[in-house]
Amino acid sequence: MGSCEEERIPVDSISLERIYPVTIGDTRYYHVLDSSFDVSGAIVEEYIRREEVVGTTTDLLGRTVYQIQVQRAKLGSDDFRASHRWNLYIPPEEEANSFIERNEDNVRNLVLAYPMNPVVTWDGNRFNPLETRIFSYLSTDTTVTIGTKEYEGSIFVQEGEEQRSAIRFGEAFSIYRPGFGHLLRYHKVMVFDGPNREFNPDESRIYREEILTD
Repeated sequence: MGSCEEERIPVDSISLERIYPVTIGDTRYYHVLDSSFDVSGAIVEEYIRREEVVGTTTDLLGRTVYQIQVQRAKLGSDDFRASHRWNLYIPPEEEANSFIERNEDNVRNLVLAYPMNPVVTWDGNRFNPLETRIFSYLSTDTTVTIGTKEYEGSIFVQEGEEQRSAIRFGEAFSIYRPGFGHLLRYHKVMVFDGPNREFNPDESRIYREEILTD
């Protein structure tokens, strides 16, 4: 899915398929911290997520989409076990006003929109039955440090409006780098909706995945 050492290119001059290059056979690894909750506190699952582009298929709309095979292994283990597959649609370069679409667990999410501009917003849930979730570009030129590497010229996408209230705190974002693709995904929701604002563990979760650099 590209190299982080590729030359930096202004995002307003290139297509989505060059922002998020994909090649069959590409494999990358992500470090995942997935925290759920019960009455005793956080239950943290830590693992390595391996994603391999195994081929293409045709979706129900007749489009060619990439198939991504996901495998998981415990931290420090090479025993990867197949988890599931998801599909990635990258629109062709000549297709204007289009989206990169991620279809995982039968949910279609529009994760990147063209043109890439801080004033552009879109409903990431436009093509699924979930409630409206407004995505926006917080930055199209930011520097992100992950592990030992810096990724300049990265794209910071807020995935839904940040929520801050007495009963609910939520935030979600992803980061991409032109010529490389997905670097990091973060999602957090903490709910305090009991009669006396008690914490609701069943509705709360924190998920973070970031590219492994070493």
